[in-house]
Amino acid sequence: MMFRKDVGTYVRQYEFLSQLFDYENPWLEKLAIYLKLLAPQLTGGEKQTPIDLAAVTIDYLGHHQQAEQNGTLTAGVQLQPAKDAGTGTVKDPEMVALEEVIAKINDLFSGDHPDSSVRNVVTHITDRLEESETLQEQAKTNTLAQFSASPDIDNVFTDAVIGAMDSSADLSTQILNNRDLSQKLLGEILPSIYRRLNSGS
Repeated sequence: MMFRKDVGTYVRQYEFLSQLFDYENPWLEKLAIYLKLLAPQLTGGEKQTPIDLAAVTIDYLGHHQQAEQNGTLTAGVQLQPAKDAGTGTVKDPEMVALEEVIAKINDLFSGDHPDSSVRNVVTHITDRLEESETLQEQAKTNTLAQFSASPDIDNVFTDAVIGAMDSSADLSTQILNNRDLSQKLLGEILPSIYRRLNSGS
């Protein structure tokens, strides 16, 4: 949850920097207090299960001296402002899934091919499978296992690979001639295709 992360970042930075500088802005302090009280309530929806420590016993407690640091500030050294706080972005899960597919099958290709070429071929094949009206109907009326076993998938997949030759003839030829590679690719992309076809129903 990106908002929860940003709340924690603001509170931590304000508590530290307010000890060094007087911002002379009561609103900033009020916001920090409010967010500090709000943060524990931002659980992200997950259910908190209490942990029972009744049966836990402590046999011994170790105490180790840590290295001492000199906290003296040197005059004339300019502090660099925090620039990245609150700039995080939520990654598109579909793009993350695509990158994972590319990472898994890239090593199966012979020769040196940039990720962009593999991405173009995989995206083209995925789009063609999703555009098939036959597969659209089968996804809506079957389980994932039944959908994956459909004989129509091989026909649509082969046509899609041939159509991807404009992007990379070498990669497409390898997919057509390497049964293990084509089955590996299908196994990686079919679950997400099935999920998207069902979500659009």
